[in-house]
Amino acid sequence: MASLLFLSRQVLAALPSLSLGFGTSTTGFDNQAEHEKITRAALKCPADDDASGKCFSPDFLDQLAGHILTFGAVGNPDDPFLWGTTLEAHPAHCDMADFFDGPDYPQSRDVATGILLECLAHIHGRFGEAIDAAAEILDDDGYIIPDEAEIPLGTGCIFTSAVTSSNSKCSAILGFGRALHGVQDFYSHSNWADEANASEPISVTNPPGLLNTALAPFLDYRFVGPPFIPYNLSTGCWTSPDLTPGVKECAGRVSHNSLNKDGSTGAPTEEKGPRALVGTNFDRAVHMAFEETSTKGVTMAVYWQLKKQGCPSGISDSSFQATCESQVPILHQNTSA
Repeated sequence: MASLLFLSRQVLAALPSLSLGFGTSTTGFDNQAEHEKITRAALKCPADDDASGKCFSPDFLDQLAGHILTFGAVGNPDDPFLWGTTLEAHPAHCDMADFFDGPDYPQSRDVATGILLECLAHIHGRFGEAIDAAAEILDDDGYIIPDEAEIPLGTGCIFTSAVTSSNSKCSAILGFGRALHGVQDFYSHSNWADEANASEPISVTNPPGLLNTALAPFLDYRFVGPPFIPYNLSTGCWTSPDLTPGVKECAGRVSHNSLNKDGSTGAPTEEKGPRALVGTNFDRAVHMAFEETSTKGVTMAVYWQLKKQGCPSGISDSSFQATCESQVPILHQNTSA
């Protein structure tokens, strides 16, 4: 279940070296703060542009992506100190929606689709929490409330398993980070953009890949269900230990370990399975997660910029939608999923 995407070498080359303890902690896991790296790379302001309203400042990214010895909002679902060894429940990571088109597979297509819809509802709901919290930064007359709009000095934002945080801005960051965690995990934990190992037969340990080159449309917040779910789309069944082939309740199923792209170097381990080592699967997952994060970041940044310019508050406010939606095209949270 731990969702530990590695950045591709192309993206890593553009980032400063990051050590243990950044973002999603590396302690006890075979990962390198991947959620932090993807989030920072996708959302940081260019050196010559820190005021466009479409990127995020370093102090904001420290809270969203994490920094030394912190998980950040995007790493919150992976924080074992908050959620225990199982981490946050499977919809936060798009796990357990496994399916394989074979005789007597333990989970039907309909059941797998239902579990995937739980993941989509979770992601869209978390984004909705961010929008709702952002609305509380302004008073009824549209003026910024200073205590709600600043990151607390000294402590920074304090994130727990609750929906709210230190103030409205921190709560908005928390909801946004949790939503980004889910969309990044979808591309790492599913076969949406990957391919099977051509040297092995198709099976539950080597399920077919869909090789999609476009982002998943049902992750768009404008999407109104029911979404079209490809018949062979699958995420992985997670349990501990997470192995290939699956064990315990994941025996005979497509396991998280068989399908994830959580690591790209070295031999497969419990935290990173063999799928990332096939073809360009690793780079595909990272590219999709990066692009999806960039899209969601522009949406949130422009929304907040428009709020400062006096847009009416409240995502369900029709006047807000009429005034701002043409400029911020991805605002609907999809509760129907």
